[in-house]
Parts: sequence; C-alpha cells; structure tokens
Amino acid sequence: MEGRRIHGKGLHLLYRRDPTEGSRESARFGIAVGRKYGGAVWRNRIRRALRLEIRPFVSHFPKDFQIVMSVLVAAKEMPVTALRQEAKVLIEKSLKVIAKR
Repeated sequence: MEGRRIHGKGLHLLYRRDPTEGSRESARFGIAVGRKYGGAVWRNRIRRALRLEIRPFVSHFPKDFQIVMSVLVAAKEMPVTALRQEAKVLIEKSLKVIAKR
C-alpha cells in the first residue's frame, strides 16, 4: 500500500487517501497480523485489543482515508497494554500530520 508510514516498536501504521473515493460514512481501518506471529488465538487477541484502541479515533479521520495497522515480530514480546498504548500514539501522530495538510 502506498502512502505515509509511521513506525513504532511493535506496530507500523500506514495511511493514505483512498483513490476510489466512494461515498463511505467513515475512514477504512484494517489490522494485519501474519501467521508467523503466533496461533489464531494470539492473533485474534491482538486484533481485538487494537480494534478497541482504534474505534474512538475513526470519526477523526477524513472519510476518504484508508488506514492499515501492521503488527511486527517485536510485538510478540510486548504486553497487550503496551501495544494498545503504542497504537494510540501512532494514530495521534497520523492525525497531527493529516491536520497540517
């Protein structure tokens, strides 16, 4: 996915303006956790935790944006609370960059 990236210790956040610009009600968010990072239980647990952190910020993004949060190998060593905090920091950084434009 092309666009801007913000890097963290256990997460990467990629965001861009959607080229199709459909009539959506809000921005699109995705969470990518690869199989090599653990079993389905671990991956789903991480997705749920990150989704909880992302949900309050969806309305702050422009409607024509796509946002993908990728979980890195280093995340396996981090507690879930640290991942949630990092997700919040990355989202806030991206909102500041978008607001400057």
